[in-house]
This record gives sequence, C-alpha cells and structure tokens, in this order.
Amino acid sequence: MKKIVIHINNLKNSNDSIKIEKKLNKNRKIQNSIVDYKRKIVTIDYFDDLTIEEIEELIQQEGFEVSNVDFFSNTNTISFPILITVSILSFFILCISVMKIFHVPLISFLNTTHNQKIYNVLLLIIAVGYLFYNINSIFVSIKKMIKFRGDLNSLVTIAIISSLFYSVCQITVLKEYKNDYHSLFIEMPIILMYFMKIGIFLEKKNNKNIEADLKYLTKNNLNKVNKKGQDGYQEIDIEEVHKGDILLCMPGDRILVDGIVHDGITHFDESMITGKSLPLLKDKKDKILAGSINYENEIEYEVINAKNNSSLEKIIKKILNQKVDKRN
Repeated sequence: MKKIVIHINNLKNSNDSIKIEKKLNKNRKIQNSIVDYKRKIVTIDYFDDLTIEEIEELIQQEGFEVSNVDFFSNTNTISFPILITVSILSFFILCISVMKIFHVPLISFLNTTHNQKIYNVLLLIIAVGYLFYNINSIFVSIKKMIKFRGDLNSLVTIAIISSLFYSVCQITVLKEYKNDYHSLFIEMPIILMYFMKIGIFLEKKNNKNIEADLKYLTKNNLNKVNKKGQDGYQEIDIEEVHKGDILLCMPGDRILVDGIVHDGITHFDESMITGKSLPLLKDKKDKILAGSINYENEIEYEVINAKNNSSLEKIIKKILNQKVDKRN
C-alpha cells in the first residue's frame, strides 16, 4: 500500500472535490481518496500495482491539472495474495468438513475416512499456521477479556482456543479412544480464525473510511455557512447557527446541521449517515441530516438542531469516545 498527495491547480469548489473523489474511488486499485479544495490537494491511498501516471491520467480525464506530487512511505495493510490463499484453503476445508457431517460421497483424493490420522495431523499443522497468522488479533482479544472489555472477537477467541486445546488433547490420547478421529474438531478453529480475520479486515477498512470522513468534516473549511437575513445571505461561523435559522445550501455542499427543507428541491447523498448508496429526493418540509451532500440544486433549509445537537455531531462524539475507550 502506498500514499501520495497530489496538488491540483484548477480545483475551485466542493463540487470539484466530489467529482474527483468519485472518479478515483471507482478505481479498484485505489483504496481511498480525500480531496481538500481549499488547499487544492488530494490524498490517495492506493495499491502497489497502480502507477502515478495512471492516477494523474484519471484526474486529467476530469479536466484538472496536476502541478506536484508528494510521496509518503508505504502503509501497512493485509497482503491480498496471502488473504486469497487463506480464503481458498479455508473454503476447501469447510467443504470437506460439511461433506463429512452430512455423509456426502467424496471423490477419492478428498475422502479422509481411510487416512484420518494423516488428515487430522495436517489440519493441526494448518491450524498452527492460522494461529500465527491471527496471533495479534488473538492477543488483543485476550487483553480485552482480562480487562473485562470483551467483544465478539473475544468470544470467538475462546471458541478457537477451546476447540484447538480439545483436539490436541484428543490426538495425544488417541489410543484410549480407539482411533476415533471423527471426534476431533480441528476444522473448527481453522474456520473460526479465518472468519475472525475477515471480520477484522472489514472492520479496519470501515473504520478507515469513517476516519477519513471525520478528518474531512473537521477541517477548517467546513466551519462556515450562509445564513439568510434581511439584507441577503451572510457567511457566518457554524457555532453561531441557532435553531430556526434559514441557511443556504449550494450544489456540492455538505449539510453541517440537521434541518428541514424550507425552499427548493434536490437530491441528497446520505450514505455517510444512513449507509444508503442511492441519492434521496428532498422536497419542502422534508428532513435533511447533517453530513448529507447536496447533489444538484440550490436550496434553503431551516435549522432544527444546532451543531452540538446534530445527528452528525452525536456520531462523531460516539466514535471519538470509542477510540478513547480502546486506548485505555
């Protein structure tokens, strides 16, 4: 994984920012991109098989000029070849395990009934490999349990350790069990560790996207709004906004406080708040949430919650509180 900051000359407004972000984030080789139109830069996290020239070409296709590129050191991420290999192996083991449980006929080289001991020893070796692959996640879960702050991963860790310990004990006393290898559960820790790794991978990816949005929202360039007054619109600080004020929202702007559409009709992107990917049409008296992005038309909206009580502010506070709890 690599990270760069690209400086763009003709970046003018937030609408340009959204345009570039959409273009870049559609590329599968780019993990994340954040545009700051005030500073005229775009920060990009991308995979090693993508070149700088290809990124510049994507930006130029939207009509923007690249002036300079700043490079950063490689960032840590999960190796995709290893993840794909582990996924294939886990699926293979899961299929064999399910077929055994339901007595589904297996082709000869997959039939483990004739060589149960060899099969289970191989599974044990694979399980130890998976254990080292997940060792950091397991240690984190154990520490949480010691501090009485266990989560779902902690429960999975208990199941992994229990089933692995039981299977090892069974292997060491197989003679007493008359070679009953069907009573072993070595497949269970392997499958559990795999799904645990996938869950952590998805969680980290989601948290990274949330942190990127938080950084974008907490920048200084999102502190101002246009308030309607007797002499027209006046730009004021977001902290000066009160319930009942009428604010202006231009195309491409992000809503900073909860409100109700006062005049106009447009589509809003509420994916950051609700998770819904499709834009929603908002007409007069419809509620709009802080964090939503105006797609097309200029509208006026009435404030129903000031900044400190907005839905977006509550989400930010919860995320920040969770980060503090994790550090402690």
